[in-house]
Amino acid sequence: IFSRTMTGGQEYYNITHPQVIGGGGVHILVKKPANTIRIFCLGSSACAGWPHPPTETFSAYLQQALETAYPGKKVEVINAAAHGFAAYRTRRVLDEVLQMEPDAVIVWEGNNEFLEDRNYDPPSAGIVSLARHLRTFQWLRSVFPRQNKMSGKDLKDVAQFFWKRTRQQSLRLREDPVQFAQVQEHFRISIEHMVSQSQRCQVPIVLCTVPVNLRDWLPTVSYNRLSGEPLQQWQKFYNQARRCLIEGKYNDGIQLMNQAIAMENEHAESYFWLGRLLEADGQKAAAWEAFSKARDLDYNPFRAISSFNESIRDLAGQNQHRGVYLLDLDNIFTGASRYAAPGFDLFLDYVHPTKPANLLVAQNAFNMITRDGVLKDKPAVDQFTYHDVPAEPNGKLYREETD
Repeated sequence: IFSRTMTGGQEYYNITHPQVIGGGGVHILVKKPANTIRIFCLGSSACAGWPHPPTETFSAYLQQALETAYPGKKVEVINAAAHGFAAYRTRRVLDEVLQMEPDAVIVWEGNNEFLEDRNYDPPSAGIVSLARHLRTFQWLRSVFPRQNKMSGKDLKDVAQFFWKRTRQQSLRLREDPVQFAQVQEHFRISIEHMVSQSQRCQVPIVLCTVPVNLRDWLPTVSYNRLSGEPLQQWQKFYNQARRCLIEGKYNDGIQLMNQAIAMENEHAESYFWLGRLLEADGQKAAAWEAFSKARDLDYNPFRAISSFNESIRDLAGQNQHRGVYLLDLDNIFTGASRYAAPGFDLFLDYVHPTKPANLLVAQNAFNMITRDGVLKDKPAVDQFTYHDVPAEPNGKLYREETD
């Protein structure tokens, strides 16, 4: 996504990829100046801070705070996140930025793994199961990572994907169990690649779990295999449970929705309304589980599923104290939400954070960088600070509620 140009006798890296949000203003010296801290943020639109202006993104807040913490250094926090990119594209971006002398890389990725239609040839389950237990196989996969030819120069099927959301169509990658398993494996392989390449270059990498709007965003497609009389009985339980939510009969509603789920346990929206009933009944932990289940069962998923976060946590745990750090934004957002699960209190839509949520990400990233040894140098100040910067041409501050 980068190109090189000469300006004033000096060579610069410039972001030229059209999908990189705000990339047109990124120009960094090829030869990194002395006393410079250079951090890259990689991922998709949630990482980029869309739809906020560049001054209102987590990376901009992080740069401000690090400039205060390291007054004797030039700080570059470069957000190279790209709209619509999945992990298999972001890994290629990471391969590029590792050549640019970064002091650290932050990866926040996982919401676009179902965006482009593709087909996986499934390997033999027996061979895969055996191979995963062999150290030799693990070593070979780290030394010779699977080739990835998806550059992202021409993202295919994006318009079709959004049209399928509007039409509420199931995605083949989600409804086919074999393809669904391969998407999850592909995601893990992409993150493994980013970890191993960062370790090879001795660059610290911060892996972020992916927070999403669980509480206030309905699943797009809910699968229901029932028909005839069973479907009518299911519909009766489902409708009565939702009526109980309106009438404040939460315990009755929980029992009715569980009866509907017992008849069809893959219907995503049933778990969403069960979450609302459980939350209203004061059962926050159970409500979060129900909301998460609703997200995972969506047959047109455009929110990161929980298995992606499990892979991120697992890989970070396996590589603890080896230059890999876990920024568990999924748990951080849950803890910061005023509800049982994050909703419109922290998100503008299904995955894109509000300004307060971007500040939450920046503060936690700052604490990790300054206190957990991500950077070699000790900060002069270890308290997160920032100030609003006018983003409008008239000098006024940006107001996301009017966007």
